[in-house]
Amino acid sequence: MRSLLLLTLCVLLSACTRVAFTVPVGQPASPQDTEVLAGDWTGEKAVVWHVKPETGSAYFIAKGAEDGKEKDFRFVVTTVGHDVFIVWVEDKELNAFLPMRISGAEDALALLFPDEEAIKRIVEERKLPAVFDKDKKAWLFPKGDWESLLASKDFWSLNLSLPFTKNREPNQVPEVNRRPGT
Repeated sequence: MRSLLLLTLCVLLSACTRVAFTVPVGQPASPQDTEVLAGDWTGEKAVVWHVKPETGSAYFIAKGAEDGKEKDFRFVVTTVGHDVFIVWVEDKELNAFLPMRISGAEDALALLFPDEEAIKRIVEERKLPAVFDKDKKAWLFPKGDWESLLASKDFWSLNLSLPFTKNREPNQVPEVNRRPGT
């Protein structure tokens, strides 16, 4: 979930360069692995994001209000490498998906963004066929075998992340332990 918030901020900030792939990379994450994402998450600026699965698909919808404006995002989660979870947020302007790596646990996590400097360096060394679109401020990756790249720690920026904490429901006393009248 943190990745979702980080991506959201990146998309909202015009100075931020996006990294986009034409299709999500990796294997779809299992429902058992992603069910923890459903619920309310508090991100930066105390924004609460309501996340729920989209009916009839592997996608999730995140809704929240930031700076007085309602926002919503559609995303899917995949796995690459050995249990590396990637959130893929749809970007309609680019007709592509923006990746964020999930780091953390069930109740607190961060979304890591791709490291723009590492990407630029790898492209300049001609190791990646990505193209930079100046008008859209985005690195665009064609369809390909990117799993090892996305699974590597070097692809992700540890300095650019979005923290999230899951909101817990108020503690409730189980029915069997309640005293009459409480």
